Amino acid sequence: HRGVCRRVATTGHTANVFAVGWVDEDGIATAGWDGQVRLTSVGDRPGPVKCYLCHESRVKQLVTDPSCPCVFLTASEDGTVRQFDIRESHNCSRGCSNVVVDRTCTNAQMPMV
Repeated sequence: HRGVCRRVATTGHTANVFAVGWVDEDGIATAGWDGQVRLTSVGDRPGPVKCYLCHESRVKQLVTDPSCPCVFLTASEDGTVRQFDIRESHNCSRGCSNVVVDRTCTNAQMPMV
């Protein structure tokens, strides 16, 4: 099947995609120059599913965990690493609870976990 395009799915990104990872059974998570993290179905009904606008700058890395395909981490030039779980609802806002690392905070500002 080399060289054969099996399926095309539009992600909705407005700029280059830097990272991609498989999530769930038929989805991909993508991270890009536009600062967006997006979920896209590549199953029977391909297309955008969800857009996360938590990061304030380009998102350069995205890491998935094969043992837990609903969870992934992203790293951005805004100095944060964020964790997403596609099983949970999430609305991005100032003070999102999904920040795992924040290089812009001093130790005194970081919440105790």
